[in-house]
Amino acid sequence: MGNKSTKEKYMFKNLDEIIKVIYTYSKNVFENKEINNDMLEFIINNFVKKEYTYDRHKITNDINIFINLFKNNFTKTLNIDDYDYNNKLDDGSYGVIFNYGKYRVIKIIQNEKKYIKLNINNSVCVYQCIYPWMYEFCSYTVVMSILNYIDEITKSKYSKMFSQIYEPFIHTIDEQTIVIGYIMRKYEITLNDEIKQINSMTDLSNGTSHIIDTLLNLRHLNYLRQLNIFITHRDMKTTNIMIHNGDILFIDFSFLSMKIKCKNKEEMEMSKNIGNLVATNEKYYDVIMFIASLLKYNVKYLKLLGEFINMDVEEQLKNILLMNNTALLNAFTIYNIYAFSTKYNSLIDDKLGSKEFNINLFSKIIELIKKIYGAINCIAYIEDKNFGKIKLKF
Repeated sequence: MGNKSTKEKYMFKNLDEIIKVIYTYSKNVFENKEINNDMLEFIINNFVKKEYTYDRHKITNDINIFINLFKNNFTKTLNIDDYDYNNKLDDGSYGVIFNYGKYRVIKIIQNEKKYIKLNINNSVCVYQCIYPWMYEFCSYTVVMSILNYIDEITKSKYSKMFSQIYEPFIHTIDEQTIVIGYIMRKYEITLNDEIKQINSMTDLSNGTSHIIDTLLNLRHLNYLRQLNIFITHRDMKTTNIMIHNGDILFIDFSFLSMKIKCKNKEEMEMSKNIGNLVATNEKYYDVIMFIASLLKYNVKYLKLLGEFINMDVEEQLKNILLMNNTALLNAFTIYNIYAFSTKYNSLIDDKLGSKEFNINLFSKIIELIKKIYGAINCIAYIEDKNFGKIKLKF
């Protein structure tokens, strides 16, 4: 399985090439009233896997439907009859994010066969759209980059304490600021009420909380982008990326019992209540945040990781990085390194924190990452029952 993922041939060599294309064509998608046929041809000819046999008419039609969502400043009404829900990839939820008006954002999800739109103005209402075909013929890199907001939401088996969580909604306050929250199932609340609870943080594990809110200042992200610093995200995918005025915006940073507080321009703090990891980023946000549970909550990566357990450490890391080349360092950061450096027979058992932490293996992986990507300039604090609180700077 792993070898197949790493050997797929795509039209673009790296993320830089994709970003250049996004900048080139973003105005056609986001500003022109008419669909740009050149862009349509470009998507079909250059962003489809070379070896894929596809129905050109169907793809053309689907891309037209997709681009129509973004015409006229994103205000076009979405018609769920235009989409095919029958071709689900796996169990789970699927969603798409698109702008509605100048800065507002809507997230549409499917949850337990119910179509739900988390609207910026109203309570939860029924709506849904998905693009199952994209996962079939486009590389993950392409889907993430040029067809911005479409991807499967990899919602696998959460632990019981989190089983009542909706997929997140997103609401933009202004050009620099967005609010991300999670709503419990069967709990309806207007987003205006939600926004009033910004910076609140409660523990879901006690069963009393229904919302986690995060206030994120996008100015920091734009600053980093200008410095060509790639940003670590706990869940890098199309539904968590937007393009606005030529800027790539990363959204949906909050996850489960995590909180992020932007105290000032020089400090961001991330605390995670699952496991024993606390990480603090320093200086220029070389790493904006660490992945919380990518491997833990993504069955595909869990299974692949299980296949790599017996390989050489360096070979394992390279394979995992290649599996998710869009995220680069995002796909294998501190939390995953901690889990990976702990002596599991299988991560699929979901018993994180129950085994012995191997600090030597952890350090070896860190050194390998530094060889591949250079210094990542952050401090990680790991609390381990055998080692106590460990401070690692790298």
